[in-house]
Amino acid sequence: MTNRDSFFQDRTIKQRIQYLERIEQGWDEGVRWADGIISELQEYDPESEGKKAWTSQWDSRWKAFVRNKEATGHGERVLWGKNEWCFFARSCQGRSLVTGQVLERTDCHIDRIFNSDGYTVRNCLLMEGGLNFAKGSMPEFQTSSDFTGECKLEFGVRILRRAVRELLEYSRPHRDR
Repeated sequence: MTNRDSFFQDRTIKQRIQYLERIEQGWDEGVRWADGIISELQEYDPESEGKKAWTSQWDSRWKAFVRNKEATGHGERVLWGKNEWCFFARSCQGRSLVTGQVLERTDCHIDRIFNSDGYTVRNCLLMEGGLNFAKGSMPEFQTSSDFTGECKLEFGVRILRRAVRELLEYSRPHRDR
């Protein structure tokens, strides 16, 4: 991972250790869960999703998402509509698609796999905020122009999981002290 400090954000050393241990302990179950959700996301059907009830709570969350992107100058990147976004958010259940960890609302980031692409259900991940910041400088995620794989979700998750696993391995001797 290019920038470990961005992954940890403003956590203290003790909080970093607890954070890594929680990820490591829940890794197998979390990854299995996330892989199942990624399969669901690949099967997105706009017609069936458009028939689901739309609540004022979802409307408020959708508007907040769009406002956030507009406030950061990225409004033009929001290519998905509210139903596609809602399907994504419902499917993820507030859990990281990389680690499977349940995320605190303040640490819950929806971002594109490739910085060059727009927001769509097949090009976005829900992940830890620190992981999103660390991902931002990784060369693999700058542009999708050379991407030849079948699934951007699987590609992004594979690279990010490898980076998190390396961090877990690298930090284990230091955490044990």
